[in-house]
Amino acid sequence: MKGKAFLNKCLHLYILVGMVFIIAPLQTFAVDVKISDTLGFSNGQNVQIPIVTGNLNGLDVYSYYIRVTFDPSIISCTGVSKTGTLTSPWSAPTINTSIPGEISIAAYGAYPLTGIGALLYLKFLVVGAAGSGTILSFASFMYNEGTPSVTLTNGSLIIGNVPLPVPTITGPASVCVASTGNVYNTETGMTGYTWVVSSGGTITAGSGTNQITITWNTIGAQTVSVNYTNGSGLPAPEPTVKDITVYPRPMPTITGTSTVCIGTIGVTYATESTMTGYIWAVSSGGTITAGSGTNQITVTWNTSGAKTVSVNYTNPNSCAAASATVKNITVNPLPVASGYITGASNVLQGQTGVAYSVGDIANTTGYSWTLPGGAGITAGNNTNSILVSFSPTATSGVMRVAGTNSCGSGAWSPEFSITVSPAVPATKTITNQIVASGQVKCYDATQVITVAGNGTIFFILTGGTATFIAGQKISFLPGTTVQSGGSMWGYIAPNGPYCTNPSMPAVVTTNDEIPVDIEQSSFKIYPNPTTGIFSLELTGEASIGNVAIEIYGIWGEKVITHSLTGERKHEFSLSDKPVGVYFVRVISGNNAETVKIVKQ
Repeated sequence: MKGKAFLNKCLHLYILVGMVFIIAPLQTFAVDVKISDTLGFSNGQNVQIPIVTGNLNGLDVYSYYIRVTFDPSIISCTGVSKTGTLTSPWSAPTINTSIPGEISIAAYGAYPLTGIGALLYLKFLVVGAAGSGTILSFASFMYNEGTPSVTLTNGSLIIGNVPLPVPTITGPASVCVASTGNVYNTETGMTGYTWVVSSGGTITAGSGTNQITITWNTIGAQTVSVNYTNGSGLPAPEPTVKDITVYPRPMPTITGTSTVCIGTIGVTYATESTMTGYIWAVSSGGTITAGSGTNQITVTWNTSGAKTVSVNYTNPNSCAAASATVKNITVNPLPVASGYITGASNVLQGQTGVAYSVGDIANTTGYSWTLPGGAGITAGNNTNSILVSFSPTATSGVMRVAGTNSCGSGAWSPEFSITVSPAVPATKTITNQIVASGQVKCYDATQVITVAGNGTIFFILTGGTATFIAGQKISFLPGTTVQSGGSMWGYIAPNGPYCTNPSMPAVVTTNDEIPVDIEQSSFKIYPNPTTGIFSLELTGEASIGNVAIEIYGIWGEKVITHSLTGERKHEFSLSDKPVGVYFVRVISGNNAETVKIVKQ
């Protein structure tokens, strides 16, 4: 059988070759092999440098092949020696030194190598000057045909007592995660700078130079190391390693209200204490009034809408947050100023269900009303449209309204004046009165009106007008007289409205209309009632010369004046006037006639 069978005590691999079993060891580790460092020799001296191996017991090493390189200007190879080495029982090795700066060695033996120690000695003649040196590097090394595997360490030779370099590293030993621009330096004027950082760092600049820049990406313990070759061509025996601690960055929090009202002062926001370098910022519309540079600030919010407050700081490890923490704030506005109130400005004591309203007020959740004395809201409270009742003792005054929300009240509306008149009596007797030319009078009662009688008079002169409104009955007794050109109207209106409201908010609904001593009119108006536009047309023998037209409201106020010259028909408009009762008076020469028209 060729070769030798052996048994590894750990694991076994059985290979069938013909009918013969070969048992080969399965290696579970690498054997350390190194060239020793040497110094102190001088020019012309011979030196032997050992190649040392780790434990070979049980590994069945029957051969080796070595190739080593060096600087031929420093040392010259003169051969090898196996005297006193692990390979001393073997045959003399085969060497090749034909290539300057290189030696190749091959050897084998009948028995496997065992133990720990020198494989052989490399023999050199020192030819360089004092202070110079060379690296002895493994270009190749193999036991058997590659088994067992090996870990190789190069050696060096320094002529004279020249110390090997010891690199130093300067730079921050404590950094913040994700920090950039961390600079580390070693000695200048060297060559072959070799920097290595642990897995949590990245060299971003300077590789191959004496200064590098690192970004640290992972929290925890990290390292940076360096080696180089000095001016004598010698590296440090091992790299210099600097320990680095990478600290986490803080994550600031902000406490404080997220919803505030415009104009609120003393709003407090806080973050973690015991830090340094507090930097607060508020968006436009806010003002920091106290606490800048501390862990707690006070803010006044001056405008409404979406706002922000942010903070950053430096923790005890000198790390700041990668970005400031931002807290969103909603600043709610006050209601806007109220508009004008609409509704009846003249009411009666005891009147109920009078409507008032104001336009919608922006930013409002409710409405606050103030009323004259003795008035109360009976429907629609806290809305923009209310019904009001006036007590029998209610007094005149002003009404106001303002929008409200959770932040308070907006500006009040302009004052709306309300005149409260005494209530309409149930009955009324009218005697010994004269309505002169140009006068317009109105009389009312909720039940019965009695005019003249019992020897008394009620007289309407030419050009005068009187209106009577009763809820049940109007009695025109003897002594009631209307001259030609005067007007008298009577209305039965159980629900009013009565004379006390000059605006006449609704057209009087009558069950009975009583004209008194009115001759056949010389003109006609149509349509009547009207929604605003109506025509006046002269009829019969009426003059078409200069005819004056006057239109009065229920309270005698003249609202339209017009002259008809050479025309029999003319169109008038009450479109811009309130609904209610109006009187059209036509004056031609010495004649004057009045007709009522109702605008709906």
